[in-house]
Amino acid sequence: MDDLLAGETVVRRDIANDPTLTAEEKHAHALLDLGATVNMPLVREGKLVAVMFAHCKTAHDWTDDELQLLRLTAERTWAVVERARAEAHLRAAETRTRLLQQLTARLSQAVTVEEVGRAVLDESVNLLGAASGALNLLLDEDTFIITSSFGSKLREDERAQW
Repeated sequence: MDDLLAGETVVRRDIANDPTLTAEEKHAHALLDLGATVNMPLVREGKLVAVMFAHCKTAHDWTDDELQLLRLTAERTWAVVERARAEAHLRAAETRTRLLQQLTARLSQAVTVEEVGRAVLDESVNLLGAASGALNLLLDEDTFIITSSFGSKLREDERAQW
């Protein structure tokens, strides 16, 4: 593992005869039908972020071209993962923006304290992706408004219980 954390590729061309492996490690590899392996680490900003593995059932003398192909595949795969994460963050930001715009529109139409409380609560529950929420407003010493809201994550049967 230290090799991978350091960004070093671990190549095992003949596991059965590899002097760096213990008998137990060789046996574990044999149970998995592994005769040769490559563990190709991908390090970004000093941190191990992924490992691409390649296995052969029998001993195999990995060529420089094969190792380069594995490296390129690992790097391209990671680029796709990073792009997918960025797109997910963008979609989440767009959703938050849309929900905040909805809240702004509702607040601009609210006339009473109750309407403001309901708008804030409903849109907050949706913005947070919560199952439900409650807002208790103390208007004066004797008057409360208790409001509840159910988000889209709460199932219909759960809503009926409330």
